[in-house]
This record gives sequence, structure tokens and C-alpha cells, in this order.
Amino acid sequence: MLPFCSIQRFFVKQSVKMKRRRRMELAAITKRRLYWLSFVKLIVMPMAGLFYLIPVSDEVKTVMILAASCPVGVTGSLFALRYGKDAVYASELFAMSTIISIVTVPFMMLFC
Repeated sequence: MLPFCSIQRFFVKQSVKMKRRRRMELAAITKRRLYWLSFVKLIVMPMAGLFYLIPVSDEVKTVMILAASCPVGVTGSLFALRYGKDAVYASELFAMSTIISIVTVPFMMLFC
């Protein structure tokens, strides 16, 4: 069996790790660039598709706007991991745009 001091040290280390993770998670919320990129991806790009002047049927236009208003995919994070780029930032962008899309996708579908 492990002595009591070892167990205590283990739990202290785990507590410190959890506090660091919480700080990192909260730091992602305060990054303005994440909000700006999410706004462009989830609002500006679908609105540009809405005013596209190619004569297509309403169903095709609805599908185009729905596809354009979807959040950033996890593929960006995978490419960042594969090629040694900032995978944490890519993951933050993926998570933030997914959370924001809960509001923006229904909002964009109102305009179709």
C-alpha cells in the first residue's frame, strides 16, 4: 500500500492540474478573435449566399444557406495536429463556433 503522504501528494497534484485547465478554458472565452471569426463564418458567409444572384430554386438556396451557416468542422483541428500548427486554437474555434451556432443557424433559416 502507498503511504498516506503519497496519496495526499497525488490529490494535490491533480487539484493543481484541474485549476490550470479551468484557467485555460476561461481564457478561450475572452479571445475576441474567436468571436470575430465565428461571426464571419456563421453570419456573413451565409448572408452572402442569400444575396447570390444565380437563379436557383428555393430548396437549393435553403440548402446552400444551411450548409454555409454550419459551424467550423473538426477537420481544421486534425490538420493542425498533423502539421504541427496551433491545434489548441483550432479546437477553441471549433468549440466556440459550435456553441454560437445553436443560435445562429435557426436565425439564418428565418431568412430563407
